[in-house]
Amino acid sequence: MAMIQKIDRSYLLSFGTSSYLISFLPIGKPILDYYGSSIGDGVAGSLFRPTLLPGRAVCYSEEEPSCSLSFLPLETSTQAKGDFLTPSLLLEGGSPTPVDFRLSSSRIEDRPLPPEGYPWPRNVEQELILTLEDEANSLKLELHYLTFEGQNVLGRYAKIINEGTFSYRIRRFSSFSLSLLDPTLVLHIFRGGWIDEFHEESIPLTSAITSLHSSAGSSSDLHNPFFYVQAQSGECYGFNLLYSGDHEEILQTSPMGFARISCGIDSENFLYPLAPGESFSSPLAVLSHGDSESEMTSSFHRFIRSCLLPESHVGIPRPIVYNNWEATYFDFDEPKLRSLAGKAASLGVECFVLDDGWFGKRDNDRCSLGDWEANRKKLPHGLRGISDFVHKKGMLFGLWLEPEAISPDSELFLAHPDW
Repeated sequence: MAMIQKIDRSYLLSFGTSSYLISFLPIGKPILDYYGSSIGDGVAGSLFRPTLLPGRAVCYSEEEPSCSLSFLPLETSTQAKGDFLTPSLLLEGGSPTPVDFRLSSSRIEDRPLPPEGYPWPRNVEQELILTLEDEANSLKLELHYLTFEGQNVLGRYAKIINEGTFSYRIRRFSSFSLSLLDPTLVLHIFRGGWIDEFHEESIPLTSAITSLHSSAGSSSDLHNPFFYVQAQSGECYGFNLLYSGDHEEILQTSPMGFARISCGIDSENFLYPLAPGESFSSPLAVLSHGDSESEMTSSFHRFIRSCLLPESHVGIPRPIVYNNWEATYFDFDEPKLRSLAGKAASLGVECFVLDDGWFGKRDNDRCSLGDWEANRKKLPHGLRGISDFVHKKGMLFGLWLEPEAISPDSELFLAHPDW
């Protein structure tokens, strides 16, 4: 059972085999005291105390003369207050006063409400909401932390609220930012290309900015929104953004040796207006810790199966699938499909999938996307004819669609010149 506890000026989040300890400095900044294998509440409480301000550092406040933001394991960061690492929040326009958020309140929710427009996992158990406020600019920033029933993962996202009179543009808004103290961390990423996905590469972390991103309009085959860092000891921290659009991951070490890690929507093609009275939420990211790569990835596997997959698919073996594409490409008709389906059934195939070319005038890949009606020349009995045949052979029937694209010469597109 996951648990979120308030202990003095700290919150201890216990989930699976992991603990995540957040503390609040007197200046109102939340910092990450600890993230790793489970610790008891008896050792909780702030483990980090800034005691020395290096000569070239910028003092944040006279309230805490030893605090410089570049040297703190911050849970969120902005510009122009002495933090010279890449900020997790970047605003344009608005008030000439630099934004600066401090903790104003915190609460634990047992029935969290999902942000609009994003994927939302099942089995959310508890949520910690830290509300930070910039009184000078009348802005609020909420940091959300989610635990899940029986899972060794932590969910994080952020929400910004404009309660003032100035309009802003959001240039960067990370779903999370955190800092890990281990000089041996190595970054593992997964890059690729078309039909060449998911090749692992390893990159040692340095003071140079390491930036991964996809600006293709999708999470894409170029860079997967999953990555992890691993210490020399084998300990692993994994991060996955639950978002199918452009994404960005930024890693950089601080002068004190912290590795600051942030992840969210790609800032290259992102500029979101935030007018007075409006708010914006980031997509959810999930984090997992393990003493080994296997332990970390297994936690993600369990979470995806239990909390993300459609419930109708949980615990159900996937069918053995036969897809006609490589056998026929666009050149097929109903007799040819029946022949292939019969052979597939004899091999023990459980699902026969009809791929591209069944609709419109689709004899090549340059036409008809959008005209989702059966090509009667190829399928004189329509989809029902081949579907019934496949079912009689004891198989499921699957169908290929590409609804995210449209052909300019399709009847649907021509009927809507405003598109």
